Amino acid sequence: MKYLVVLALVLALSSALITVPIRKPQENTLQKLLRVNSLKGNIQALLNKLFPSNMVSSWPEVKINNYMDAQYFGEVSIGTPAQTFTVIFDTGSSNLWVPSSECGLLSVACQLHKKYNAKKSKTYQKNGTEFSIKYGSGSVAGHWSEDTVSLAGLEATGVLFGEATTLNGVSFLASKFDGILGMAFSAISIDHIPPVFQVLMTEGKVSDGSFSFFLTDKAGEEGSALVLGGVDPQFAASDFKYYPVTLEAWWVIAVSKVTLGNKTYQLTNSIVDTGTSVLVGPKAIVSDMVKSLPNKGAQAVDCSTISKFPNLTFTIGGDDYVLAPTDYILQVTAQGQTECVLGIQGMDLPSPIDNAFILGDSFIHKFYTHFDMANKRVGFALAKHD
Repeated sequence: MKYLVVLALVLALSSALITVPIRKPQENTLQKLLRVNSLKGNIQALLNKLFPSNMVSSWPEVKINNYMDAQYFGEVSIGTPAQTFTVIFDTGSSNLWVPSSECGLLSVACQLHKKYNAKKSKTYQKNGTEFSIKYGSGSVAGHWSEDTVSLAGLEATGVLFGEATTLNGVSFLASKFDGILGMAFSAISIDHIPPVFQVLMTEGKVSDGSFSFFLTDKAGEEGSALVLGGVDPQFAASDFKYYPVTLEAWWVIAVSKVTLGNKTYQLTNSIVDTGTSVLVGPKAIVSDMVKSLPNKGAQAVDCSTISKFPNLTFTIGGDDYVLAPTDYILQVTAQGQTECVLGIQGMDLPSPIDNAFILGDSFIHKFYTHFDMANKRVGFALAKHD
């Protein structure tokens, strides 16, 4: 069992970092093959993450993310005494949900994961309002409950979270995470529920109202970190540069252009999303840009040709952020064989976030990312990998 690390920086209480180990279980062959196959064709799963059907009505009804491809999991505790769950920390959504002990026996996926038991928590408060979230490869349904939520030792009280009583879809059968902890803004929260990090801010548990993600650059390595309350200088190989959030919903920033080799395309926005593994851009742009690649735009890549691929550059506020081909081509080994997959996918988003790229984990691997909720900005520094 591999271990990653979640770090919590509690500026209001101490200058020291609080570390909590989180598991990154080894994938078996089936899980690896499912992940590769979903990268090749499961665009609908990406489309269904950012905009669930029961989101606040003022936002378009689409949604992005492929949770089966998410690599980084951490622990969150709910209730008193604490019940611990493995979750994806997702900056592309805003709600927390975990499986419920009320799951029916016919919900096989639910039975394979840890389940919250309200009867065992002294701080549980009933809510009961029903919710449902549809994903491209499945769905989650249940009801809201209220309880204390603890993240890296920081307690948020009276948090409304989802008790999932139904989990449908093969992705949930094969996944190693129990649930999702959204870290975007409250504007996209289903039923207007305050996100966990916002509750921590309101209760004064994190003084500067920000968090940051450092992701190791190779699957299976230890050392990935979520830092609550600021940034940890040990993860940065350069100074941070900051860009204002242009839409307080997802973490949206202005990106002027993307360049692949000698082709340049004008952009408007980008969404910085830890819950998406790959880079996702407008269909027309992605379709045209990948035609010039050595693999002629195919999703599969001959691993021996990676060095022949060009750099991919995003221009943000006049600053260039360069990804090498090893950054945007995913390599997955199963049954002793390595398969390479192009980590760039095409998808059109509606206004007001059309003409946008989603900067997922392959970007955050390269650049240590600071999500500053209090000051409505996102910062990037070159990640310091040994």
